[in-house]
Amino acid sequence: MKPGCAAGSPGNEWVSSSADARNARYRETMSSGALRRSVILSAFVLLRAVAGYSGDGRAIWSNNTHFSPVNESQLFLYDTFPENFFWGVGTAAFQVEGSWNTDGKGPSIWDQFTQTHLKNVNSTNSSSDSYIFLDKDLLALDFIGVSFYHFSISWPRLFPDGIVAVANAKGLQYYNALLDALVLRNIEPIVTLYHWDLPLALQEKYGGWKNETIIDIFNDYATYCFQTFGDRVKYWITIHNPYLVAWHGYGTGTHAPGEKGEAAAVYAVGHHLIKAHSKVWHNYNINFRPRQKGWLSITLGSHWVEPNRPESMEDILKCQQSVVSVLGWFANPIHGDGDYPELMRKQLLSALPLFSEAEKKEQ
Repeated sequence: MKPGCAAGSPGNEWVSSSADARNARYRETMSSGALRRSVILSAFVLLRAVAGYSGDGRAIWSNNTHFSPVNESQLFLYDTFPENFFWGVGTAAFQVEGSWNTDGKGPSIWDQFTQTHLKNVNSTNSSSDSYIFLDKDLLALDFIGVSFYHFSISWPRLFPDGIVAVANAKGLQYYNALLDALVLRNIEPIVTLYHWDLPLALQEKYGGWKNETIIDIFNDYATYCFQTFGDRVKYWITIHNPYLVAWHGYGTGTHAPGEKGEAAAVYAVGHHLIKAHSKVWHNYNINFRPRQKGWLSITLGSHWVEPNRPESMEDILKCQQSVVSVLGWFANPIHGDGDYPELMRKQLLSALPLFSEAEKKEQ
């Protein structure tokens, strides 16, 4: 059964990783030139390529009622992959590292969330124990024969209270060992700086991403990572799926830190995540890219809906509104014109923060 488009809020659980908008803004964001190697960062479904201009969903729904990304006959491209195509696997630190309070690591908001909100599920205190069994994970990568490994760095494993000072020696040793081993195996590392495990100390002291102060603190952390690991990392992701961080972390409370806030708080979190990405992107572009020759972007996520009545413009507009409220919330400021989609600006006058003209140009 396909999801219909009568969506009242963007809190839709039909979430999959999306390709970044394929337009000039995307190319400018990723690099000053064309990507020479094809990279898949995260993909749960393989969709036919569609240009990423604003309102494209509306064009698809109204002009081609037979096309559907969830139609099994249209899921895959039957062709030969390019020789330089990246085959790989991906993980996130909180999901696989374990050792949540070992060797000087500080607690994250997800450590606390699982212990206070998810008492009846299996503990993630050990997870897959990748922190302990790194050699076994590396052997698995060898066996699979991947060309890239996408993983995230645990912010509180490097800096237990989130503030960049002297890095936790054991955490630093772990990530250096992982990167050195990947380079030795000719496996390209793709590194996410933030996959949701905010240091708990920053949540308790500042209110987490609700507080604009986190933007500069995150930039300090990113700078340290670029300085320390940038000689081996050429592909960086700033933040994994900021929509889920904002909507479910600070709105519905179903993700860490488990807050059920008003709309203004949710959109303030999204605003700060966008500005944090922008600040780190410009930091890397100015201070590190000329020497390290790397790439940096963000992982955005979205759902997919289809009109119950393809001939109904009302249903089509509701579908467009639903996708805009999830994907467009972040994609338009980052890859579009630097501002929120017009639909959101009209509907969320009192809740949606404003970008300055200078910020719109810098996104």
